[in-house]
Amino acid sequence: MISGDFKPDRFIVGGDLLSADQVSSFPNNCHVDLSDEFDQANFYLDQWKPTDFLMGNHEERLSRVGLVKENMLKMLDPVKHLKLKERKVKYLPYDSERPLVIGKLKFVHGFYASEYAAKKHADIYGNVVFGHTHRIQSFQAKTTATNHSTGFNTGCLCKLRLPYITTNGPTGWGLGFGFGYVKKNGNFSMYLARIVNNKVIINDKEYIG
Repeated sequence: MISGDFKPDRFIVGGDLLSADQVSSFPNNCHVDLSDEFDQANFYLDQWKPTDFLMGNHEERLSRVGLVKENMLKMLDPVKHLKLKERKVKYLPYDSERPLVIGKLKFVHGFYASEYAAKKHADIYGNVVFGHTHRIQSFQAKTTATNHSTGFNTGCLCKLRLPYITTNGPTGWGLGFGFGYVKKNGNFSMYLARIVNNKVIINDKEYIG
């Protein structure tokens, strides 16, 4: 397993671990009980033991007045149901102004979903890692002659066609994740790993999941 060869100091869940389609404002054919989603998410957290959790727009649904009745907000609180405080996981709300910062690299769930999302995020945040669009891409913005901000879009770890996708056209989604190294001076190297046919190759070694 990758976890046997790569033991990061920080393991970041980038958000949308939950789908929460039960409270979506978009039409969908969700038949999954929310309690089952919480159980599956807790199983994942038990297995991988992340250090950080960035709330995504899907988790944010559970705290949005209008989608959820105000008297039910505490009942559906993802922090409580995912036991993030008990797990001592650092969590950040879905807030565009509060990225996770490690060295010279920022981490957000993501807020823009166009084909050029990596460029948009790099223009706004500088060097940034995000998911959100379920696509794998990177873009280096031309900020100045010596400072090149890069947006890294990590892809997703989910089915490549979900119930809320109502068209039959290609989504451009890709299975993948990101990993990297940040030195004490803040300098970093960031890599995007693409999963194809349940396999990923890192440093010339093939891992089968």
